[in-house]
Amino acid sequence: AAPQLISPFDGENQTRSPKQDVSWQQDMPRPAAYVVEWRYGMPSGAEDSYSASGIMVVRPGDYGNIVRIPTPFGQGFQPHRWRVWAIGKDGQVALSEWRTVNFTN
Repeated sequence: AAPQLISPFDGENQTRSPKQDVSWQQDMPRPAAYVVEWRYGMPSGAEDSYSASGIMVVRPGDYGNIVRIPTPFGQGFQPHRWRVWAIGKDGQVALSEWRTVNFTN
């Protein structure tokens, strides 16, 4: 099952400092790993208007059904988009939708 993003909402304004959180929920069974993926840029609707992806691996065993971590991305005033990959023990991958965050400082 794909992770269900909780926060921030799509298009939400956030501060880069202090860091706020991103969070998502995963129904059982819990995956073997999560990967948080992000890109920054000036979205024009074209895929190439974003940077290459940054990633962070998150261990599901450190959390319950809801994962809440400090936002691992945020530079400049560019919008950032992020999503979460759930990777099963069998190698299957389920992706959340993309969400965009706008930084205000």
